[in-house]
Amino acid sequence: MTSVGIKVRKMDHWSNRLRHAISEKGWTHAELARHSGVSKDSVDKYAQGAVDNPRGKTLSALADALHVDRFWLSFGGEDGGPGQQSDSENDIIQVPSYGFRAGMGGGGVVIDEEPNTHWPVHKEYLKHVRLENADLISIEVEGDSMSPTLESGDQVLINQKDRNPARGGIFTIHDSDTLVVKRIEKIPGTDPIMLRLISDNPHHNAYDVIADDTKIIGRVVWFARRL
Repeated sequence: MTSVGIKVRKMDHWSNRLRHAISEKGWTHAELARHSGVSKDSVDKYAQGAVDNPRGKTLSALADALHVDRFWLSFGGEDGGPGQQSDSENDIIQVPSYGFRAGMGGGGVVIDEEPNTHWPVHKEYLKHVRLENADLISIEVEGDSMSPTLESGDQVLINQKDRNPARGGIFTIHDSDTLVVKRIEKIPGTDPIMLRLISDNPHHNAYDVIADDTKIIGRVVWFARRL
């Protein structure tokens, strides 16, 4: 059963589509590097399947140079491959990605106020995962308190429109001047209203905070992880 799962994942890996698009162009890796502005060493690694989720504008640069759809290159599908029209800018949402990290333990200090890059995400994908109306930002998380749900180094998407902890879930929170990722439960019958911040790792204790003293940034709705 395990071997079948591995084969399916390899067949669907974006590096297969990248190699196919390069072949259709009749280019070498060096030529793709020259046209895209991505280093040849990076192109070599991507084509070998060494990277699961290229960051920032790399995917866009490769797709634009190869004249393929960025959504197709990343996720596959019937449309958008070589010989078909690339997606337009109107089909893409540029999700701001910030350089600071959210801690899943001691907390991460916010050091940047402006995004240092953007993740291009296809509108059809956001519609597929019911996030077409979300106000998204992306950050990296560190620490082990939310393991195994989230691991250090995961890149998460945060929906800033969803800040209501009433139905629980995982949120990014400003707590005592640090940024943390925790599961939140609203404690009933408390005055002032209290929130319980819970770690999925049983070796980390839950703790309670006053809701008015805690700024919820948004709900964690998606994550990417390097294998």
